[in-house]
Amino acid sequence: MAVLLQPQRSRQTLTLLAGALLSCIVLLATSYFAWTSSHVRPNDDKAPSNHHHAEIDIVQYPDVSEQLDQDTLNTLLLSAGASSSSSSSTPSFERHHTWTQLNQLVSNVDETSLPGVTAIVLYNEEVAMQIKAITQQPPQPSVVAPVAVWIICTTEDERRIVEQQSFPSIVQVLVRDKSSWLPVPATDFVWLIDKGVVPGSRYLDLLLKLAHTNEYKNTLLGSTSVTLVQHELDGQIACKAIEQHQQQQTHSAQTIHYTWLLRRHWLAALMKEDVIPPADNNALGYWISLSINKHAGIPLIGLPTTNDADYRVEQRNHDDHCAAFNNYIEQHPNALVGHQFPLENQDEQKEAAIFFVSDTNNEWIQLACDMHQHQDNNNAAVHIVTITDNDIRHQCPSLPLSRIHHLDIGSTDLDTSELVQQLMQIIRITQSKLFFYTQPSASSAAQHALEYTKVLLMDGSTTMIGLPTQSLQHLSWITELPVETLSKWHDFTLKVILTTEKHHAESFMHLYESIHNAEYLGDRVDLMLYMESSSDVRTQTAVQGVQWEHGLRDIRHRIVPTERASMFVEAWYPSTNSEYAIILDDGMRLSPLFYIWAKYAILKYRYTATNKNDHLYGISLTAPRILDTAADSDRQLFEAPSSSDSGSKGYLMQVPPSLGAAIYFPEHWREFHDYMNARVADHLDKQLQHIQVPNLRSSQWIHSWRRYMDELVYLRGNVMLYPNLDNGASFATRLELSTDHSHPTPVSMVQLYTLPLVEKDAKGVFTRQLLSEWSDLQTLGMWGKPATLTELADRGKKLQKEVSACVPGPEYNFDPSELLCPFARVVEYKGGSKEPLPTRTITLYVPAETHP
Repeated sequence: MAVLLQPQRSRQTLTLLAGALLSCIVLLATSYFAWTSSHVRPNDDKAPSNHHHAEIDIVQYPDVSEQLDQDTLNTLLLSAGASSSSSSSTPSFERHHTWTQLNQLVSNVDETSLPGVTAIVLYNEEVAMQIKAITQQPPQPSVVAPVAVWIICTTEDERRIVEQQSFPSIVQVLVRDKSSWLPVPATDFVWLIDKGVVPGSRYLDLLLKLAHTNEYKNTLLGSTSVTLVQHELDGQIACKAIEQHQQQQTHSAQTIHYTWLLRRHWLAALMKEDVIPPADNNALGYWISLSINKHAGIPLIGLPTTNDADYRVEQRNHDDHCAAFNNYIEQHPNALVGHQFPLENQDEQKEAAIFFVSDTNNEWIQLACDMHQHQDNNNAAVHIVTITDNDIRHQCPSLPLSRIHHLDIGSTDLDTSELVQQLMQIIRITQSKLFFYTQPSASSAAQHALEYTKVLLMDGSTTMIGLPTQSLQHLSWITELPVETLSKWHDFTLKVILTTEKHHAESFMHLYESIHNAEYLGDRVDLMLYMESSSDVRTQTAVQGVQWEHGLRDIRHRIVPTERASMFVEAWYPSTNSEYAIILDDGMRLSPLFYIWAKYAILKYRYTATNKNDHLYGISLTAPRILDTAADSDRQLFEAPSSSDSGSKGYLMQVPPSLGAAIYFPEHWREFHDYMNARVADHLDKQLQHIQVPNLRSSQWIHSWRRYMDELVYLRGNVMLYPNLDNGASFATRLELSTDHSHPTPVSMVQLYTLPLVEKDAKGVFTRQLLSEWSDLQTLGMWGKPATLTELADRGKKLQKEVSACVPGPEYNFDPSELLCPFARVVEYKGGSKEPLPTRTITLYVPAETHP
């Protein structure tokens, strides 16, 4: 499995919407067909009654398999799963409502809009008592009652026994075969009632109204006293009683017993099983619960216990549910295939990250195993989903068997809807925060299932991260990041901005090719192409011919010449605090792995709580060889701090990269934009601000953006993250130093700025702990000398007191106004002479002092 093409996201979204609309149309057509089928009733047989009461109809209805073909089944399941699974991924069923809270929920339901319900009772010795309870006059007119009641008989002897009973006219008898006993009613809801179960007078009313609340829509609600759990070590499934404290509120369940209020189209899920238990099977609850959950993705919710007889069900047979489960599994050993169950200690279970594993790829399996070994110490359990029968335990011997889930997606018989339901079931049972998968390269059931699953998980409770196979060797750093950090994977975007001018078509194309060939991990990356007014026709043609499949492409062309400093700064203004950018001129070349470096650094230092620091303003792609900051000396060769001292392949330094290749952070860039705007305006007009960093060479660069950037980072004590790779390797280099290509730069100077790029097949670059924790990073000041972050902040505050009348604020709020307050002084008026103001004499009368 390989790449999901992110650039076609819009087209895929339209396809999904069109598919959903088609599903609705098919669902409506199917419902109409079922309605007409159930009301025509061909071959009705009337059996005379021995009593004077209304006759009891004995009707032969077609079952589900006769009404719905396989394609319609898939459509219905996928349509139902879209709504139900979407609900299952939200925390709605974990709200733990009490009886009082449930009554408050249903009090807001519009009773006039509730659909009809057909009750289906399986013949047994207690059927008369059951029918009496179901058909008795509701205690209040607003209480819901069935519009029809069907008694399922499987023999003529049972039918004759029922005929001797006296029931209301809504009661009908259906004689069915034991293996195909379930009929399809015309109503939207079906209420199945097990043998010997007598529901309270308001039990159906509560179920139906809860089914029309946002909290419990598309869930199977009911009573349950047992749960199914999976042993941690051997993976065996066991039945055990539910803890008493769990039954005080609504709770997630694995089985529902006694009665089942089903939406009509859910019946299709019951027919997906190869074996349908006979009507007299005492494990009916397991068959219904497991089938509905597996094939339709419907969550099961247990109701709290109550002493109110109106809301209870009375079980007359008192069957042992766990014994029934064991007998059912013994008779149907494949019944649990494809199901997922919570671990026995689910209440203490750690957060889970899921891997959708391509078992033929050893790098992917190794990544999953490394994640398991590292995250188990970071309060996160890793589950691995396999797609073949490969022995994962051999490669991950410490991984419990209960965390290995098998999906046979290579089977030609497995349809998209079934795969979606299996994936959603695993996510729900494991309570996963992360879902890693390898991106499929070709259209397949797996690709369609993943696309649907992403739509169902758009609520954000589970983050899906698709990784291309060719990038796995560079992603071992994922295993060190916390789950909460990785869940922010899609929370930010990086915009790539390319600038060009004059006759630079060839140079621009070299830059574009290096950008185009980079690894973007399937993320959306927008591209902005920025042409100066001096761009010739050849350059414009080259820019217009750029193709970009990783995101949006935007082209800008200036019509008024401007300085390069203005062109650079105006190229980007962040729209949100989650938009990052890199601005490149056409003399640059980038490594194909530059985006992976940026992704890793941003996640580690911007979205990890223990590492976040507001004074980090960007991430450099280059490792500098010279420093040009000292005004009292020539440019100096720079040697990065030894990585052996800290083990980190990165360090912090105040000065921005002289080559210009850096990812800038939105808050800091917005502050720099405002700062430079105010500084330039003051320089061109009042000249009230006199900001100069001591011994800083860029203070003399009046027309350079570097002057103002250096000032701002010095005043704020901000730092840039630099790579410190072996042999001075870098993620960007410059092949052209001069912007005027007609005057090439001397070879000796080019060699100083030309850095070896990290190639796509480079080994051992992105290792675990490539970057150390924030507090362990080495820090250098503006002139490349070691300093602490506190020392840098103190230097900035000291200069601020000398150049600004405003007192530094207690917190860093990215507002440069406090740095730009001029001191009070007499300003010479340069507008020429003016007439003197007239003088007036006034007399003030002051009360005389009085003495006692």
